[in-house]
Order: sequence, then C-alpha cells, then structure tokens
Amino acid sequence: MKNKSKFLLGLLAFIALAACALFVLTIHQRHRAAAFLREFASLQIGATTFAEAQDLANRYGAKASGSRLKDPCSMKDCAFGFVFKNWLLNHFQRQREISLAAGITVKDGYVISKQLDYSICATSGDRFMYILFDRVTPEKDKGYAIKRGMINPQGMASVIEVDLGSNASAEVRKRAYSVDLACLSRVSGCDSLRDILPAYWSDFDVK
Repeated sequence: MKNKSKFLLGLLAFIALAACALFVLTIHQRHRAAAFLREFASLQIGATTFAEAQDLANRYGAKASGSRLKDPCSMKDCAFGFVFKNWLLNHFQRQREISLAAGITVKDGYVISKQLDYSICATSGDRFMYILFDRVTPEKDKGYAIKRGMINPQGMASVIEVDLGSNASAEVRKRAYSVDLACLSRVSGCDSLRDILPAYWSDFDVK
C-alpha cells in the first residue's frame, strides 16, 4: 500500500512539474513573439537596411531566400520569414493551431515591404486571420484600407486584411501592430476573430 501511495505521489509530482514546465515554455514563447513584434513594427519601409533586417532574422530564427525560393538571399533581393506557434498547447486547445507569422522583403539593400499574419487554424475547418500589409503604396483614405474575407451566411468575416498606405500616421501604424498575443499561451485557446484582432478594428468582423 505504501509503495502504491509513493508511486501515486511521484506521478502527481511529475505531472505538476511537467505542467509548470509547459506553462513556463509557453509564456517564454509569447514574450519572445512580443519582443519580436515590437522590433518588427519599428522597421521603416525604404529606410531600414538589409543588414538591420538580417540581424533581426538571425536573432529570431527566420528563414531566408530570394524572391523565388530557389534563389539565395542577398542584399539585392531577399525575403525573410518568421513563425511563432502555440504548438506546446496544441493538444490542450482541441488541436487548434495558433500562429504569428511575419515576412520582410528587401530589394537593393532596403526593406520595401512587411507582412503580418496572425491566425487560428482548427482541424474542424475553422479559420480566422488578421493580415497586415505595410509597404510603399498610394495614399489611402485615413491612411489605410480594410478588406473583409470569408464571409459566412450570417454576414460575419473570418478574415480581416489591413493595408497601410504611405500616408498612414504613426498612431494608425501603432494600432495596426498592436495585436494581443495572449492566444499563443492561453490554455483554453482562442476560437474567434475578435481574439486576434487589434482592439482598434475589433468591430469589423461584425458588419
């Protein structure tokens, strides 16, 4: 009886330690993604150099290639891809994968575009995405344009796409990049577009 009790206590202790380790690792992943996002948002189109973008890529484990995947990355032509996922919590979140992906394109030594993709993909087929484009484009009304995609029969969108114009103000840019990364470490998971939208555009999935 004593041996059985010791075994159960040991098993419970192991489970508790494993849960703590999982929690610590997922929190670390979220903080790392948040640190990346702050630096990524600060990159300036047409001003940030290839060397600066490459430094960010090296520190956050980005994959690099030319515009065509078979081509090598160079200061003349390079595309960096970053991905942060909640894979440690995937099982607990009903196999719902949540990821933050980002891309940087460099031409002739300077960053010419950035893209952010914050998404929820579930094995059930549900898919919610917030996509942000930041690049050299014609001026837009209010400094940005918004598109809604994958509209369901109730008229609600599963995708919100924001395209920042060259005239986007610093405040608009700040809001566009202010996504809540809590979903990357939330044990209960996230299952709606509102969970991943910046607060500034949280109503655009309704109408």
